Amino acid sequence: MPAIRRSMHATRSRANPIRRNNEENPRTPKVRDFQTVDGLVHGWQFKAKYEGSIVPEFSREPDRGLQRPTNPRPPPLTLQDLECIKVLGGGGYGHVLLVKTSRDTHPLDKPGCLFAMKTLRKKHIHFNEGNAPTEKDVERSVLTALPWNPFVNGIVQTFYDTRNLYLMLELVPCGTLRSLIQKHAPLDSAALTFYFANIVCGLDFLEIYGIAHRDIKPENILVGADGYLSLADFGSAARSSEQSGWLMVGTTAYMAPEVIVSVGQSERTWAGIDWWSSGCVLYEMITKKMACSLFRWEWDADEG
Repeated sequence: MPAIRRSMHATRSRANPIRRNNEENPRTPKVRDFQTVDGLVHGWQFKAKYEGSIVPEFSREPDRGLQRPTNPRPPPLTLQDLECIKVLGGGGYGHVLLVKTSRDTHPLDKPGCLFAMKTLRKKHIHFNEGNAPTEKDVERSVLTALPWNPFVNGIVQTFYDTRNLYLMLELVPCGTLRSLIQKHAPLDSAALTFYFANIVCGLDFLEIYGIAHRDIKPENILVGADGYLSLADFGSAARSSEQSGWLMVGTTAYMAPEVIVSVGQSERTWAGIDWWSSGCVLYEMITKKMACSLFRWEWDADEG
C-alpha cells in the first residue's frame, strides 16, 4: 500500500523544530513598548480644556419677555412688625413678652399671630461675658440645632437692637407647671402619669440629640392650651459631649449629685442629671413639697 502524502499547505504552517534560536520566528508576536499613563495629569489637562470652553450662563441679558421666578415666601419679620401686648414673666436675664404680628403687606402674612418674646439685656451679657463668653448663644444655638418637637418650646426667629437680644419662641399660653402644682397638687395617679410622661418624652427627645437641659424644674416646664407640657428655658443647656462647665449648673433644689461632686464623672454620668431633676419634679407633684426640704430634713436628722 503506498504511503499517504499530505498536501504541501498543511505542512508549511508548522514551525520548524530545528530552527535555530538566533533566527527570528515569524509567528512570535512583537512586544511593543507600553507607556505608563498618569491619570492625574490627564485629568488636569481635561479640566483646563473644559474650563476654557465654558460660556458664562448669564453672559448676556435675558429677553425682556422672560418672566423671572418669584419667591412666594414673605420677607422675614422685623421688630417693627411686632406689637407688644404684655409681660409674661421676668428674671435676671430680662423679660418674656407676649407679642403679636401686625404686618399685612404680603398674601401669606397672618396678622394677630401670638408669640413669646424673650429679651436678653446686652448689658447683663457683657457683664458676665468674662466668665461665660458663649452664654448669649447657648439657647439660640441649641434650639436652632433641634427639629420641632411638641414637648420642647421651639424657636421661631431672632432679633437684636442696641440694647437687647430677642428670641421669638412658640407661645405656650397656660402658665408653668409651678402654678399648676400650687393650685392642684397633690395630683392623682392619672394626672401624675400624664404629666410625667410629657416630661419623659421631652427628655428622651433631647437625649437622642445629645442635649442636656441642666435646669429642669417646674418653672421651666410650660403648660399648653391642650394640657400638654413643654420644656423651656435652655439658657443652661449643653451638649453631652462637652467635658467642662458641668459643676454647680442649674437650680440647687433640683441638682443631681453628679453636678455637685466632680470625682469620677464622665459623659455617661452627665446624661442622668436631667432624669434626677425630673424625679424631684415628680416628688413635688405628689407631695406639693420641694425635694430640697426633704433632703434638708434628712441632713438635720443625721446631724442630730
